[in-house]
Amino acid sequence: MLENDVLRVKLDASAGGVRITSIYNKEAGQDYLTSRQPLFSYEFDGTTSITAENGWELLAPRVSDLWMHTVQGRVKVGRELRIPLRRTAPQSITVTAVFDLYDGRSGWRFHTLIRNDSPTKTSITNSTVLALGLPDRPHRLHYPPNMRWKSTIGSLSPVPEGKAELPKKVITVYAEGHGWSLSPEMNWKTQRGKGNYAGEYMLPPFAALNAWHEIDHVRVTTNPQSLQLVLFPGEEFEYLSVNLSVFTGDVIDAKMAEEEHFRRRFRYNNVSTLFNTNDWDYRGGPGSTLPDNYYYDVIIPKAKRARFDLVMLDDL
Repeated sequence: MLENDVLRVKLDASAGGVRITSIYNKEAGQDYLTSRQPLFSYEFDGTTSITAENGWELLAPRVSDLWMHTVQGRVKVGRELRIPLRRTAPQSITVTAVFDLYDGRSGWRFHTLIRNDSPTKTSITNSTVLALGLPDRPHRLHYPPNMRWKSTIGSLSPVPEGKAELPKKVITVYAEGHGWSLSPEMNWKTQRGKGNYAGEYMLPPFAALNAWHEIDHVRVTTNPQSLQLVLFPGEEFEYLSVNLSVFTGDVIDAKMAEEEHFRRRFRYNNVSTLFNTNDWDYRGGPGSTLPDNYYYDVIIPKAKRARFDLVMLDDL
């Protein structure tokens, strides 16, 4: 069991696998795990699949503290539980399930370390990174497909509304005034090939969210056209991470809970306001050409005089 001020997560690592048995929002008095789903599943070389549920040999779990290093010294920010699982069929593989629960009112981060124990190369061609049996009760989902947030009282589909409209995260606010957020750590978009495509150059992110769209649970799955993991013999790789936080209140409370979680997850300290400007403000429309050294001679000096902290250069 992992627990902080607002969240309690119970795990079961027996019967040949690992599973989550409870995700409890302590302030709301709600257990969000209402159905059982395989925690993860991986497809190898497009032919065989394994799940977290069965067929594994449980190795020795390990619990350790999570630390943030500051000028003043180390600061404890949470606890980490690692559960190594090994199997030889249908794939010789070791998967270490990593559960990080951060202190205070923070949330939980899940990822896996995947090691190829076979003497030949293998590929994970498709996967469910995380699946949770979270309840489909009256709710409003908030999600950012691009730069602007949207919301719905229905489900959230992994199929994008447009090329750039694939949801990057989701906040669920139940009608009773509490809820959870799910935030995969992934890229915003994926370039097709070497960027030498005049059209259809943009592929989706590495992963997609599905909240009750034609399924009875919530899951994060990979987009195979954007991400397939090749593992050489003996190679271990840290796979995609997913963050979950809980809250009581509305979507603003949800975002505040996420802020506290991500400050610890990414070890932010001595955080101050950052005043930045994007180069989109100066580039003009498609086909426009800026003078040589325009950023060095004009934009950066002006931003410095205006006391900006950062000029973000994008797509140069």
